[in-house]
Amino acid sequence: IPQELLTNLPELMENNRADKTYGLDGSVVAWINDANKDGIISGAGEHVYLYVGMRRGGNNIYSLDVTNRKQPKLRWVIKGGTGDYTELGQTWSTINVEEIKDGGTEKTVLIFGGGYDTAQDGAAVRTPDSVGRTVYIADADTGVRLWSAGKDGASPATDMEYSIPARIKPLDISGDGFIDRLYAADTGGQIFRFDINNTNTNPLASSITGGRIVDIAGADAVDNRRFYYPPDVALMDAPDGKYHALVIASGYRAHPLNEVIHDRIYMIKDRKTGLATTYSTLTEADLFDVTANLAGGDSGAVGDAVADADREAELANISGAEGWYIDLDDEDNPGTGISEKGLAEAIIIEGVDSLTTYTPNITAPTNS
Repeated sequence: IPQELLTNLPELMENNRADKTYGLDGSVVAWINDANKDGIISGAGEHVYLYVGMRRGGNNIYSLDVTNRKQPKLRWVIKGGTGDYTELGQTWSTINVEEIKDGGTEKTVLIFGGGYDTAQDGAAVRTPDSVGRTVYIADADTGVRLWSAGKDGASPATDMEYSIPARIKPLDISGDGFIDRLYAADTGGQIFRFDINNTNTNPLASSITGGRIVDIAGADAVDNRRFYYPPDVALMDAPDGKYHALVIASGYRAHPLNEVIHDRIYMIKDRKTGLATTYSTLTEADLFDVTANLAGGDSGAVGDAVADADREAELANISGAEGWYIDLDDEDNPGTGISEKGLAEAIIIEGVDSLTTYTPNITAPTNS
């Protein structure tokens, strides 16, 4: 148990707290270094290190050495709100352990978002946050910050106004074993892309470019869509060209019973499939509404002239847009577009998007 949480123990024993008591509430990830690939961690330099954030328990990230399971050791602590991590909020963002190049040097790193700003708990409309507005890359050995983008890092700080509790989505586009692209989604309904040039010998800070590519939330409470999970990404070779398809669902994870926000599932076409240095922002105006599912068969039977025409028109509209979206409906109140929300990561398998959604039981069922 982290020493920062020891004060919880008497409170839990005495049961004298009116609010929730969170412990070490983040996801645990491992860096397993089995250098000789024999399935046994025993050789020189071999180790198993764990990394865990606190989520609602606090703002820190801990690294443990569990190479000897009988003698686990605390390696180091990243303390949010201090030093190079002043922007780190509640550490919700699940940590990625990845390989990159820093000035030509191969490094194992940790990639994570700036975390959650608790002000989001009560923000009815889209409101800029004061922490969490950052993407971090840290040395997996030491926890030292190697790079960051946002309010305490590099550009594009202007657009990074909302906290990032979502896991960062890393990609190895070139297939050389090193991460060269990151996607970051925030609680303001935005997605940022960062490109890492692993082919040069420049330091990491001068090898990364990035910018906002999606902004889909609105100013009203009904349009205050938030992202708590990253997009899944797949390379598509479609009639309108090649692009990376980003699939993501909005949903207010902090308040799953929320009935106001009109959440949606999105597919966004990121057409710059290679290394990029300039970025443009897509909005909902660039996307096509496919909620009616005309292209998927809800227009009528195949062979019906009207239905076939509707399908062809729908496919043309999808091809001509920069993506699509689906309104989420509450099955007890069809057509209202309220309450149902995405509370998990999307996954793309062989061109098919799979997502789970949650609908709170707002209306009591009627006995029949």
